[in-house]
Amino acid sequence: MKRDIFLDKIKFNWKSALTVAMVTLPLSIAISVASGGTPTQGVITSIWATFMAGIFGGSHYNILGVAGALTTILLSFSLEYGFEFLPIIAIFSGIIVLLIYLLKFEKYLVYVPSSVMYGFAGGVAIQIAITQINDALGLSLPKTESILHSLEQTFSNLDKVNLLSLLIFLITFSTLFILKKIKSPIPGVIPVSIFGILFGIYANISEDLNKVVISLEEKLKSNIDFKLIDFVNPNNIGEVISNSDLFGAIFSISIIVAIISILETLITAKIADKITNTRFNSRKEMLGLSLANIFSGLFGGLPATGAFIRTGLNVKSGANSKMSQFLVSLITIVLSILFLGYFKYVPVAIIAGILFNTALGLIEIDKFQRYWKDDKTSLFVAILVLIIVVFRDASFGIIIGISVALLVFVDKLSKGEFEAIFNENKKIIECEHGSCFVIPNDNIDNIVYSIEGIMVYLDSEAHLHNFQKMVEMPNLKNVIIRMRDTFYMDLDGLDILDESVQMLHAKGITVLFTKPCQKVFNVMIKSKIFRQKQKDNLIFEKTELALKYLGFTDEEIGVKLDKKEV
Repeated sequence: MKRDIFLDKIKFNWKSALTVAMVTLPLSIAISVASGGTPTQGVITSIWATFMAGIFGGSHYNILGVAGALTTILLSFSLEYGFEFLPIIAIFSGIIVLLIYLLKFEKYLVYVPSSVMYGFAGGVAIQIAITQINDALGLSLPKTESILHSLEQTFSNLDKVNLLSLLIFLITFSTLFILKKIKSPIPGVIPVSIFGILFGIYANISEDLNKVVISLEEKLKSNIDFKLIDFVNPNNIGEVISNSDLFGAIFSISIIVAIISILETLITAKIADKITNTRFNSRKEMLGLSLANIFSGLFGGLPATGAFIRTGLNVKSGANSKMSQFLVSLITIVLSILFLGYFKYVPVAIIAGILFNTALGLIEIDKFQRYWKDDKTSLFVAILVLIIVVFRDASFGIIIGISVALLVFVDKLSKGEFEAIFNENKKIIECEHGSCFVIPNDNIDNIVYSIEGIMVYLDSEAHLHNFQKMVEMPNLKNVIIRMRDTFYMDLDGLDILDESVQMLHAKGITVLFTKPCQKVFNVMIKSKIFRQKQKDNLIFEKTELALKYLGFTDEEIGVKLDKKEV
């Protein structure tokens, strides 16, 4: 019976796995090279990361491997310290993810605003595109960490542009773009890679083309060989331990890589769930991600994360279980053995076209349009992060983005959300809602003031300011402080509430309360004023009862308050 189930899973998933593996191989090579690594490192990552996720992960569809989101961070490091240390970053980041998993801290990473993530993705996309301009133009120029310096180099060498390389790039990019737009059943990267290998082989044996077409092997100045395992050099580990600067650089980058990996992986798994109407296990997915990175690093690979393009392709190709992840890993091994050596002939202009297309997929244009229409603050945060990622540093961009978003959030909280119902001669004159307290006229004699959400150190001063305005009202007689919508209060909020009630009492204004939830009540009962209100029976279950205590009839109360209480 179990054997039949196993065979059925293979039967239903081998086609999707083959499709994903055929895309995985060229993408792993392209993204790894863009990250400052070798093609072999990229392939090792995709094989082992997907395999470990298939065993320990919590998603049936998520495909892990090298991804564009980590490209610029790893490239900056490899340019300064060398690609040999990238596997150690994978190990470190895997250990950090494992610690976050054990401490159950991943839930706090969900609080990173989407504006920061979309800004980061957009910045990474622009960086990837800029770093591929030289290959697209056929310019053999040294890589640089500075985007501005790289652009300066490019513009100063425009007279050396290889028109054939530019043509190859344009054909590659246009083909991929068109196939994506028409939603081709065959992923564009597959025919493009086949064409690249065939054209590269022809260019290699052609005396004329060999002189003008730059191949991947020529750019890397090394052979591209398949290795399933390429253990980290012990000398590199020794150097990391003995060199405090190198250790610090690896550790700090590993933290950022771990955070981005977690967010990318969980987001990708959620998107797959939306498409398939399933639900993944986030805890298991965290464990799978940590082990995927640790084993990828141990076996000579790069840091891994959830790959949206490959995961989406896995779903759309008909995958229905984790068997697809196992098969992707195994088929990638077979394809690597058969074809990896031929990728050395692929022109770098084709790799640039693939990466340009990948970069384009990272920019969520519709999200920026939505921010422009509905949330200018989020748009500002996203663009700020994007600019910092492009011109300064990816990790710095994320930190600044989170900080600015947090300040904006705190600013909103500090304004104090309320709802006020103004009565004149027992008739509702006006209702105010929000954070701007405006008195309609000087004849108001009763106010129902609802404290909405929280009453804490952040927003209590704003509420105090509103109560001060009430004290200045010449005809105000009664204030009902409605606490039914208050779900949290701290001692600072309680102190401000006490001060506000004392001000109102000093002006001869009667203050009643609507009873809060038990959690807030447990805080308020610590107040001497509140305990006295309870003793005097001036705390009511409903606003309606408080209004009746003040002499309002059912007709005067009206249905508005009844509906609110219900």
